[in-house]
Amino acid sequence: MDQCPPTVAQPSGQDAIAAAWSAERRLLNPAVRSDSETLQKLLAADFHEIGQSGKHWTRDEILNVLISNSFACSVATSTGSRSSV
Repeated sequence: MDQCPPTVAQPSGQDAIAAAWSAERRLLNPAVRSDSETLQKLLAADFHEIGQSGKHWTRDEILNVLISNSFACSVATSTGSRSSV
C-alpha cells in the first residue's frame, strides 16, 4: 500500500480488509481484467503469486495472462466458441 501518495489516507483494520475484498471482486469483472491501466492500479508493484502448481508468477506475468485470457474470453463470447489465442 506504499504506492499511494502520502496525502492519501491508508485504510486500516476492517476498512483495509473491506478494501482488499473489494479489489479482489473487481478482478473478477471481465472489463477490469481486460483493462491494463486498471489492473496496474489494482496490483502492487511488488505483487507476486504462487499458483496451485507451485509456479511463481510476477506482476508482469499475471498482467499479461489476465489481459490475454480476457481477450480469449471476449473472442469466445463474440464467436460463440472458445478459441485459443
